[in-house]
Amino acid sequence: MTFRLPTPALLALILAALCVLLALGAWQFGRHQEKQRLAERLGERTEEPTIELERADGAPPGPELDFRLVSISGRWDLERALIVTNRIRFGTRGEEIVVPLRPAAGGPAVLVGRGWYPVELRDEVRARLAREPAGTARGLARHLDPGGARLVPGAGWTSFHPASMAGALPYAVVDWGLLEGDGPLDTEALAPPHPDELPQRGYLPYRNTIPHLEYALTWWGLAATLAAVAIVRLRVVPRRRGDAGRDSL
Repeated sequence: MTFRLPTPALLALILAALCVLLALGAWQFGRHQEKQRLAERLGERTEEPTIELERADGAPPGPELDFRLVSISGRWDLERALIVTNRIRFGTRGEEIVVPLRPAAGGPAVLVGRGWYPVELRDEVRARLAREPAGTARGLARHLDPGGARLVPGAGWTSFHPASMAGALPYAVVDWGLLEGDGPLDTEALAPPHPDELPQRGYLPYRNTIPHLEYALTWWGLAATLAAVAIVRLRVVPRRRGDAGRDSL
């Protein structure tokens, strides 16, 4: 005996499923719009005049500082540099070096991501940086959520996250950091910079990496498919059966 749902019950289930699919699509589309507005807002923030700081603890509150261009002068503590490991660029395994900058005006240090280089050029890059014991760091400020990086013994840090890295240093460090560079990274470059130009400096403006719009279209596509199947099942098939029955008389 074949069990078949009554047509009203089947129709109710289909309508419920359609409502869920359409709601999921609308939610993802809303998230897409939110991310677009966030990208515009942070992009405008990056275009604002550079914040000139004397002390790292004199910066605006974290949310207001994030994605602002900042400049601060001090002495580099290269001996306590931190390494962000396993950073792949141009198909080459590399590292990013993070150097504490101790402001000339005093106060806590700020961690500065000074750039990327291939692993095999580590000693050469450090020697180049050591020729500059003091200077001015300019770049993009980042204030990240807590708990975003961990130290892998014998390797390095998993990502640039000043609040997580601060505990590895014997002095006070602010919970925001600076990605050094005069402008955004050239993401379309096919080859690494010349060794004399390393470490490669620069920052990435905010980008929405989650395809919310594609997710929305997927949910809506499923809803359209379900609607089409329902029409065939509830309207077209019964009508054809009726026509076939009349022809057989």
